[in-house]
Amino acid sequence: MLLKNYFISVDWGTTNLRIRLVSNDKFKIIKEKDYDLGLKKINLIWKKYADKKQTRQEFIFKKLMELLDDFKINGENIPLVLISGMASSSIGIEELQYTSLPVDLDNPSIAIKEYELNGRSINLISGVKTTKDVIRGEETQLIGLYQSFIKNKNVLVVIPGTHSKHIYCQNGSFIDFETYLTGELFDNHNQLYHFKRIC
Repeated sequence: MLLKNYFISVDWGTTNLRIRLVSNDKFKIIKEKDYDLGLKKINLIWKKYADKKQTRQEFIFKKLMELLDDFKINGENIPLVLISGMASSSIGIEELQYTSLPVDLDNPSIAIKEYELNGRSINLISGVKTTKDVIRGEETQLIGLYQSFIKNKNVLVVIPGTHSKHIYCQNGSFIDFETYLTGELFDNHNQLYHFKRIC
């Protein structure tokens, strides 16, 4: 097996971390794991336990490398890693600037920053913005949905999460979105927790 025929997808949200080993052939998922290690928790661990000389970026990369040990082929590391979600925010690896909408999903021009680490190409994908809202992570999922569901259509895509997104696509372009706090309402570790008892 050629390692270049695979990549690792890291979807790092506020609450959860999802890592997938993906084949370039029809983007088939070979292996996936979900972790209760969202960046909110990672930051709390870093502040409490990390060596004072270790930056947040160094701490996050160290944790990521440990987790990626579970995603090898024939004992070898997969050289290409794509990271989306809150990892490109102020609580992540590095804050990257948002790309303004609209975005052509067939040829997206979203900002990406590359890091070389332990023989791997780590690519951090930024988010997108409108004049009133921002999104990180879901834009990458949308690109994955493009060929099968969005191409040349007018579509509403609903992506649940800590902050659920309703995404509007027109003729293959990502044109607008709205954010809803439905996921955060039911998170046990935030200031909205007491609303669960009211509902």
